[in-house]
Amino acid sequence: MMPLQRKVSETQGFQVETSENAGISLKQSHELMGKEAGRMENVGYTREDLKRYLRTRRERSLKYGEAGMLIDYNFFGDVVTFDTTYKINKEYRPLGVFVGFNQHRQIVIFGAAFMYDETIDSFKWVFGTFLEVMCEKRPNTILTDQDHAMAAALSVVMPETFHGLCTFHIRRNFMKHLGNHYKKNSDIPYMFGACMYEFEEVEQFNRVWEAMFFRHFNRVIDDKRHNELIAEYEMRQKLPMVGLRQTPVLVHAAETYSPTVFVAFQNEYGESTAMVILRQQDAGMFVEFAVMRYDGRSERIVVFIRNDLSVHCSCKKYENERILCGHSLKVFDTVGIKTIPLEYVKRRWTRRARAGDCFDR
Repeated sequence: MMPLQRKVSETQGFQVETSENAGISLKQSHELMGKEAGRMENVGYTREDLKRYLRTRRERSLKYGEAGMLIDYNFFGDVVTFDTTYKINKEYRPLGVFVGFNQHRQIVIFGAAFMYDETIDSFKWVFGTFLEVMCEKRPNTILTDQDHAMAAALSVVMPETFHGLCTFHIRRNFMKHLGNHYKKNSDIPYMFGACMYEFEEVEQFNRVWEAMFFRHFNRVIDDKRHNELIAEYEMRQKLPMVGLRQTPVLVHAAETYSPTVFVAFQNEYGESTAMVILRQQDAGMFVEFAVMRYDGRSERIVVFIRNDLSVHCSCKKYENERILCGHSLKVFDTVGIKTIPLEYVKRRWTRRARAGDCFDR
């Protein structure tokens, strides 16, 4: 049959939809209709025609809304929850679902939308399209998770609607970040739940929340200070092992830096032994070196200034971490400087970091 002669009637379409809802595949439905008509040529349409018919019906339903959802929203759409945690499709794209409660406190679905991403523009489109389908009727309250893009879109599309945070997502985030406290018999889970559900006055909530926060905050601070005391004790008891005992710059670093920083410095010195000087250009007061690893990685430019014995490397490691980089150490070794110049020894990294007045720096 020619395409213009093929057509799926409403009755046939209803039969196919009913079969599909019952779990019968499109192929089986088409074959069954062929048997009912005597042969496939008598059906009047192909399987592809059925696919197009069903796709058109679904698109129309999505665009104009399913009647039951529209009725439910009209009655129960004063409070809406929007959730995008469902990502069951194979592309792992977010599925946003609008839900509410009926008079029996049962969940009712007002609508859903597949989204490409979770940006502000995507959420604006979802919320705007939802209101368009629902005849611009805005909910009094909408509950969401703590997504910032979602909040920004709601403030534009539904500025009069109260935006609340869903306690389910708040508790889930708590379990994600602090769930280990359940195993430690800590009072944090109980206090967190009390702050969410038991205190209605803002002042009471703030008072309990502040007490809970600072009790555990101070405990963490005490633990950090205790660990620092242990590290300080171990530092005073022994010097770090120096791999090359006859290397003056490493001996100087071991005597000067804290053990942890010495290890970082020693690693940079190890890198410097793998560096080669590609070329150097003497310009009187300063010398420009091109430094690179022997295996050809990452050429850097190091400028050595003669009058103050300073270096400036293009890798900017010293500016960021206050520890000399391997490129600079290679240049110092090349020009005959075998210890760390004092201006490159930052007190905060040394064994005497806490010595003296903290305001005299």
